[in-house]
Amino acid sequence: VDDEKILLELTKDILTHLGAEVVVADNAETAIDLYKNISGIDIVMLDMVMPNKSGLELYEELLKINPQLKVIFMSGYHENKKISELEKQGKSVAFVCKPCSVEQCVKKIMIMLAKK
Repeated sequence: VDDEKILLELTKDILTHLGAEVVVADNAETAIDLYKNISGIDIVMLDMVMPNKSGLELYEELLKINPQLKVIFMSGYHENKKISELEKQGKSVAFVCKPCSVEQCVKKIMIMLAKK
């Protein structure tokens, strides 16, 4: 989930090339609709700063749908303290600072997939 269409498409292309099945949304409302209607989504990657709803607000909405939600937050800014708090609480969240390398992104995805 990212409001920057170029970054959204680039991420989709890279992950698809690596064998992942990818669904994209360019806003929180679309992301919520897709998450409600598509089963089997393993991880949600979302931007922290978006119009209308922040990444954390979207996370809270998606968590209501699936309390076992796994999320990788992405931002061009430093990690938010709230994400660190969520990690300490045992939530399945991670953070990637944009821009990131493909290797960094894949490493975070693999760590998240390994979490129960």
